[in-house]
Amino acid sequence: MNTINRDTSSRARQPAKRGKPKHNRGALERILDMPFDIQFEIFGTLTPMDLLSVGRSSRDLHDFMKGPGSKCVWAQSRANHFPEMPECPEGMSEPAYAELFFGQGCLGCGKKNMASSQIYHIWEARTRLCSRCIRNTWINTESKEYRRGLPMSIRSILPSCNLMDPSGAPYVGECYVPRSMYQTLSEQYKSLKSPAQQDEWVEAIQQERLAIKEQFDDVQDFYVEYQEMLMEEEEEAENQAILERKAQVLELIKSLGWGEDLEKMTVDFFEMERDISLLCESPLKDHDLEMLKPRINTIMRARREARLLAERQYVAQRAQILLACYKDALKDYPSSAPRTHICDISAIPRIQAILLDSSTSQSPDDVRRRFFLTADTLRDTVVEAHNLLKSKLLSLVSAALPDKTFDPETVLNLATTVFRTVLPINMARYLFSNTMGVINWPVAYTPVIPGRVHSANDPTMIAATVFGAVPWNYHNVVCFDREAHDHLCRILRLCGFNPDITTGRQMREVNAVLECLSCRPHFVGRCLMPWKLAVSHAMRMHAQSNVEFILIDDAALAQEVRQWYQEMSEMSEARKARSSGDSGNAMQT
Repeated sequence: MNTINRDTSSRARQPAKRGKPKHNRGALERILDMPFDIQFEIFGTLTPMDLLSVGRSSRDLHDFMKGPGSKCVWAQSRANHFPEMPECPEGMSEPAYAELFFGQGCLGCGKKNMASSQIYHIWEARTRLCSRCIRNTWINTESKEYRRGLPMSIRSILPSCNLMDPSGAPYVGECYVPRSMYQTLSEQYKSLKSPAQQDEWVEAIQQERLAIKEQFDDVQDFYVEYQEMLMEEEEEAENQAILERKAQVLELIKSLGWGEDLEKMTVDFFEMERDISLLCESPLKDHDLEMLKPRINTIMRARREARLLAERQYVAQRAQILLACYKDALKDYPSSAPRTHICDISAIPRIQAILLDSSTSQSPDDVRRRFFLTADTLRDTVVEAHNLLKSKLLSLVSAALPDKTFDPETVLNLATTVFRTVLPINMARYLFSNTMGVINWPVAYTPVIPGRVHSANDPTMIAATVFGAVPWNYHNVVCFDREAHDHLCRILRLCGFNPDITTGRQMREVNAVLECLSCRPHFVGRCLMPWKLAVSHAMRMHAQSNVEFILIDDAALAQEVRQWYQEMSEMSEARKARSSGDSGNAMQT
């Protein structure tokens, strides 16, 4: 309202400007006064999208573009700019064909494509509608109206649209056919008196629909190619824009005095490229470049340090010394005593300080003495590494449960303390894992994963080439699973336990059996499972809806369920063992 008033008062103060937009529109409309051959030449240079825009600019141009005289204009535009595009389907006007193919938005309500209402091309129906209009104006194939008007032989060949969810999966029971077409055909069918007339009519309609389908199959195929072409052009334009922004940032780096460092980073160019790509994800103006200077200085200082570390390969040499000390200590170390991976020992602050010490004057023997890792000290060192790992776990718990209080001495033993990894399970080894898809007590070692190595000059990664692994969760691939935690809290309460104090061992001893009531309408029989499987069931099968479990009190039934799952687990383990054995034989061969 305020904007309208402001524009009105502005025009009142400056009446001379009122005629300018009208004058421009008049100039465009004067094309209609020109000879047709000149009109043809002018409009023929425009794309079909341009012609659609011209037709929306004024009523006269709209009437011209929609009129029969413009047919050759549309055809010429299509031939000039999209020579491989199929001809206009029979029974459809050129403007309607262009609007259906190149237009945007719903032809029913005019709304654009959005998450809440997707746009669908229903080519055989010669329309483009949003999901809301389809639901409101078309017939659902599950309805009585759909079943009672026409024989199945006709219903099955009508244009149809199956609505999809945002992920692209079809909604169940959300298939529709055009109501107007259905009603017209239904009236024609009912008007026929004899079975012979009906059979003849059905055959004619089938042939007609088949011909239309063949026409629009070609149109649909070309539309897919056209959309792919648009995506490629957009991607190419974006890549070109990113390259130009990268060139801007490189010039800025040199202007800040980092030119020599930039030249020496040829080995680490792609790592540098990654940082530039992050900076160049959005357009860069002069103000943006000015704001980037502190960030660039930070990046370049970090890269300089990384280069210096790479030049001093003593890190790898000291890692070799530490590994040798560890192996020597293990020779006289009790086999039953606790152990850990050497990479987790290297993460202990006092060990890490020696490993990364920049002084080069110390001999290997001096470094060995500083590590002080022997059979007598190894037990305490392992405990120190385990305590460091536990502190990392507690940090993950604290970050995920800011609204809860817990005892750090016992929280890791709770049945509700679970973690997850963002990597496939075959890319990380865990000492304690289960079929829930979540991890209890991930006392584990994240392996060196090439795709997630942040820099070949990272001191930790240099040491990892010696140790064969990096310290636990160095790449931050393990996190506390809050969603699974909340499910477990509800499950434990259902089983009569306090989730704040119940341990995983207690729950494994009880091994309660649950039934999913939410699955009853969808499955034959009862969906029964041990408590530890209820989490993955809820997260996978009911991710988009609420889930309801009940506790099975029938002891005999519960034991039968446990026994069945135990047998399935043993069979699965046996298959894995056989598969592993076959793999080993193949490798030996």
